Amino acid sequence: MKYRRLSTLLLAFLTICSTACGSVSTEEDITGTTTTDTTSGGDTTVTDELAPPELPEEDYDGYEFRILTRIEGWRVYNNENLVVEEENGEILNDAIYTRNIKIEDRFNINLTQITTTDDINNEVKQVVMAGDDAYDLVAATYQMTIGTEYLVDYMTLDYINLDKPWWNHNYIEANSVNGKLCSAVNSIMITHMDSVLGMFYNKQLAEENQLPDLYELVRSGDWTLGKFFEITKDVSRDINGDSVFDDNDLYSFVGLDGILRLGSGVKLEYAVKDENDYPTLNLEDEKLLLDIDQLRNYAQLYTNDIYDPRTDKNSGGDGDKAVFRMFTNDQAMFLVHGVGSAQMFRDMKSNFGVIPTPKLDESQENYFISPDITKRLIIPVTASDIDRTSIIIEALAYEGYTYLRPLYYETMLQSKYLRDEESIEMLDEYIYTNIGFNVNTGSTKLTEVVNSVIKGSSEAASTFASNKSTIQSELDKYIELYE
Repeated sequence: MKYRRLSTLLLAFLTICSTACGSVSTEEDITGTTTTDTTSGGDTTVTDELAPPELPEEDYDGYEFRILTRIEGWRVYNNENLVVEEENGEILNDAIYTRNIKIEDRFNINLTQITTTDDINNEVKQVVMAGDDAYDLVAATYQMTIGTEYLVDYMTLDYINLDKPWWNHNYIEANSVNGKLCSAVNSIMITHMDSVLGMFYNKQLAEENQLPDLYELVRSGDWTLGKFFEITKDVSRDINGDSVFDDNDLYSFVGLDGILRLGSGVKLEYAVKDENDYPTLNLEDEKLLLDIDQLRNYAQLYTNDIYDPRTDKNSGGDGDKAVFRMFTNDQAMFLVHGVGSAQMFRDMKSNFGVIPTPKLDESQENYFISPDITKRLIIPVTASDIDRTSIIIEALAYEGYTYLRPLYYETMLQSKYLRDEESIEMLDEYIYTNIGFNVNTGSTKLTEVVNSVIKGSSEAASTFASNKSTIQSELDKYIELYE
């Protein structure tokens, strides 16, 4: 099996709602790194890029290397931990354990994970302001609201080689500002593999409703939002006949954030990088405005075809997890969620498959998928030995790329969760994501504006125009973090 494409080309809709950065066009593999075609037949082969990094053989005398990790608590994805205490027979758990033991023995260190559910930005800020050497490495999620005053610039680290394939190159390009990079994503962690968004579909319901071969629609490039609504327009129905659409009924689609998640196959660029590595707003771009308005039209036309437990009535009392209950109970034709959530369907009687979310239309070249969550690595400036930290990071990332990544992809996805070869093909060839474009401007106004356009009636151009100054101000504040 080729490990070419379970992820990355361009960032998708949902994640970009809170982002502001440019674009790249390289084809990348699951870690977000460009593959190299070295054979005449077009197969990707191992190159010198996979050689171990050239690191000094240091003995750190049993040093406790402390990693702070924010655990999100969804309990849907299994792979948030960077450190596990012992082997338990689970393939991925044991692989993480083995990888870490190898690094611990090599450098005579002890890897320790400290978990929190608190705000990482505030925690790191307080640690640095106190001059406290509390953590060597931090795995953070969501918007970064601190910059070079509190975080080490990856561009300055002697033992980090950001050109290597175990670093996510799209993320680096998108998240650098003014030639500085305060956060990065690499193969130490595999949470971002779990959270690559896939579109699960119920094969039994598909057959009952005489849907066409969805895999073939994907292969032909005809899997679009228009096609989705065309073939599912008669699926949703009021099962219990109470004239109220809620979690007891049947839907063509269930998902969190409704049309936003369904529209994750659309690439929307709210900003682009300029020649000096600064993000600049792109809100007047005609294609951007047209695409957002088209999503808005779909949202208003197909309200009763989509169930979202965050906005619709839920009698089950299970919050966001209602989407898993409904899909498992044959109450939904489609569900969009991270591919790692396939574990939630282990006991599902009906068979299911996985395909990418639809394109906006046929003119879109690829199926763009956003990740559900992404952990990025940051280093507090109070870390006592930056060289030691960078050496350990590079060594862990290399072992993650060459050892953990293939085990995750082949064993955890292909053998344990998914049920057919076609789904594996979809992951391998058609489901792209790029955690790269998740530039965290902290632009709450941008997210608010985009949501209001899609869920409301106003046009994107006028709504963006009236809010542009506020969005620009938020972007300016983000850029100041890197000055």
